[in-house]
Amino acid sequence: MRKLSIIENDDRRVFGSVRFVNAVDATLISRPLQLLAAPRLDNDPFLPLRIFHNLRGLHVIQPGTNSQKDSLKDSEEPLDDLAKYSGAFDPSPTKPGEETLTARLRVIDPSGVFLPTDFSIKLPRRSKGRDPLHSAAAPMVVKLYPSPATAVEPGWAVLRVMVWQTIDKPGGAPGETVTVPLRGAFVRALQYEDGVAAADLKLLGAGVTEWRPRLDGDAATSAEAFVALRDIAVTKWSGNMNARVLTDIQEVQLEVRFDPQFDPEAPDAIPNFTNLEEKKDPIEAVLETKTMEENGADKAAHFPIRAREHLVRRIKIDKNKELKDFEPT
Repeated sequence: MRKLSIIENDDRRVFGSVRFVNAVDATLISRPLQLLAAPRLDNDPFLPLRIFHNLRGLHVIQPGTNSQKDSLKDSEEPLDDLAKYSGAFDPSPTKPGEETLTARLRVIDPSGVFLPTDFSIKLPRRSKGRDPLHSAAAPMVVKLYPSPATAVEPGWAVLRVMVWQTIDKPGGAPGETVTVPLRGAFVRALQYEDGVAAADLKLLGAGVTEWRPRLDGDAATSAEAFVALRDIAVTKWSGNMNARVLTDIQEVQLEVRFDPQFDPEAPDAIPNFTNLEEKKDPIEAVLETKTMEENGADKAAHFPIRAREHLVRRIKIDKNKELKDFEPT
């Protein structure tokens, strides 16, 4: 047996780690991802970090070096405690204090399969326990939503939802409106059940409408969200005493959430995914309502879909904040 010798032993303390997962099924994203510093707030200190991808698929965060001084703001000094923290074990370092620093990061998928996302993490993570929200021993989980260019996995039902919004025409006469793509909107597909309040409906899937500019430089004429539904049963009990015992149909109702203050034309604009998911101010939410068919009859605010089926929906939020079918001209 060949004898192994250790040439160098390098032990370093880490701040924490991040695990990126697919928002559809929570599986680990193993493809290469790019992590950058997101825009800092005025009260954020300079925080040099080193981030590397380990063999378990985690992005591990370590203190960086003070040579990363290009990010310094005026009259700002590097944090010398970071370098000392990396090499201290016994006793455990007390500076910087646990979760006293905030790192604002941006993750980008160079392949374009997943949408870019901004997130923040409190550092250093706690050295004791395995709480996934706080512990350095458990990675922080960050969900990435698929872009419209993603591949469809077997068994998924897929909704490609294009969303528009009617707004006052900029510079137009009073009452004059224009319908524009609603970029950066959060589309939620809910499992419709008769008599159940919308707030209590099960979430089947969600996606975000594309907000980034077109590669050819032309103005966007639509905003599409990829919404995968992975829990649509091939067959189930119908629950209707006057119909078939079994059915392969699932009724779905759409909800659109959007930030009226989000400007997709701003440099490096990225929607606040946390606010959209948790419906925090100033997020607005609109549930799909009944529309009129060509024959004048009411059309239900929900629609059927089957397992492995692919559907395209075109919807619009009108001036009355109602979400209805839309056919662009």
